Amino acid sequence: MPGALSARPDSRADSEPRVGQVRMAESLVSLRTALEERDRLLGFASRLEDLKAEGTLSAADYSAGRSDYDGRIAAVTARIQALKSAIRKELEASEREGDMCRLKLEGAEANHLAGELTDTEFRAEERRWNAHQRRVEERCSELEIALTAESAEDLGDMGVAIAPEQPTTPAAPEKKAKPAKLHAAAAATSPAVARGWTRLRIAALVAAVLLLVSVRLTWLAPTDLLGKDLGGESGASVSFLAAVGGLLCGLAGIGVSFVRTPHTRGLLQITAGIIAICALVAAVFLGELPLHDSYFRELVILREGFFAYVVAALGLTVLGFLQWRKYP
Repeated sequence: MPGALSARPDSRADSEPRVGQVRMAESLVSLRTALEERDRLLGFASRLEDLKAEGTLSAADYSAGRSDYDGRIAAVTARIQALKSAIRKELEASEREGDMCRLKLEGAEANHLAGELTDTEFRAEERRWNAHQRRVEERCSELEIALTAESAEDLGDMGVAIAPEQPTTPAAPEKKAKPAKLHAAAAATSPAVARGWTRLRIAALVAAVLLLVSVRLTWLAPTDLLGKDLGGESGASVSFLAAVGGLLCGLAGIGVSFVRTPHTRGLLQITAGIIAICALVAAVFLGELPLHDSYFRELVILREGFFAYVVAALGLTVLGFLQWRKYP
């Protein structure tokens, strides 16, 4: 009967969605793999930029590494464009398949109105082609997302390959490939070095903190001639100039420690240390702390705060100079 023939399932039409889904899944897996590789290479290239800015990578190593990464990124980008061209063709084919589903529905409705299909046969055809059309629309939506993806994160859960089952027998250990010598500085750098927190930088930060704290420590203590019961005096109460120098230069040294460029950081630390030393020298010669007076030296004893100030200021100057010279 004509109605029976029209209601007979079209095996070729049913197999096309499955073939399209398998082809699309393979394309998405390949695209995700390529995007993940490019994301990884871009991350390494960005790390090279950070190492260059921090002065922990020489210009020659940076130039060689950057050239290699740029070439590999360009190759992966070309592969991504080729995959997207294939996905674009799959999208066009899926859109034509969606048009075919709509034509099938319209034809089934016309046959039903003409009496060629019974109500039961028409409902079966309608369900089949509606389900087919929904699958095609979902496929088109995923393909459109894939075409606009610029990183693996943009794909969401699409293109995630299912890991194969692990074999029951232990597999032979794979020989690890030796890392490329060209990228040893970028790949093997510890997090502390990647941030630029070298020993010199940490020591300079400690010196700045000590300089700041030293003005609150005891600088002078009375001798027996003056009377030990009087108690000691802190740097802030002994000398205004030294107190201001220690406070401002200590705070400046702490802030400068977070400057990323070693050459600039070292120069600013040298400046802070010299200003602190000059403030102490000015305090001595202007009479706030008359250490050049022999009678004054008989009345008081220099305590730990004074020596901490001197050591911190000199240390900040020297450590800044070492950073300035090491990373020109």
